Amino acid sequence: MKHQLKHSTKTFYLLIVPVLTAIFVTSTIFIHRIKADSDNLLYLPIIINCPIQSPLINGDFEMGNTGWTFSLEGSSVVSSGEVGITPHGGSKMAYIIYYASTSPSSYIEQSFTVTGCSPYLSFWWSSVVGMGGGGDRCGGDLVVWVNGNFLTSKPNPCIVIPWEKIVVDLSSYRGQTITLRFYPVSNRNNMYLYLDDITIQDNPQP
Repeated sequence: MKHQLKHSTKTFYLLIVPVLTAIFVTSTIFIHRIKADSDNLLYLPIIINCPIQSPLINGDFEMGNTGWTFSLEGSSVVSSGEVGITPHGGSKMAYIIYYASTSPSSYIEQSFTVTGCSPYLSFWWSSVVGMGGGGDRCGGDLVVWVNGNFLTSKPNPCIVIPWEKIVVDLSSYRGQTITLRFYPVSNRNNMYLYLDDITIQDNPQP
């Protein structure tokens, strides 16, 4: 983007260039390009940082249900889960039940305004499929919606490790107020979905 401004005998150009700093803070550099009569060029950078604080409330569930809407009784915040699953971080995690005999699925959701220069949704998930609390981690899908529209889905990795990290680009929703919803789907009996450390971050961080 280039804007041209004229003042007396000088021409001023404003160039906007997005950059990523070494500390993972997305910034925008405004470069003033000043062209004098002598054709000498002078560049004057002004750095403006984008906000990096996640607009999502209580993404680690350490404050219980605060900030979240749970659709069904029995879907809540817990400190331990089936087959020995424990929170990814801290002492709590979200627990969402999918009953094979119930439609639609239970879910959790939260509304917030997407901020940042290059916003990404980041979260950790795990699940268990089986009857009466038994079973294994294999089978079932996690589905994520934004404003009632499909955003992404992930099949259970069917591996021994209990948690998987997911990162999704939200740049198309930047500046908008959205409702983010997570819910499990399974064709194998019941499914128990666990979520933890949900956040909105600038750029996909490891």
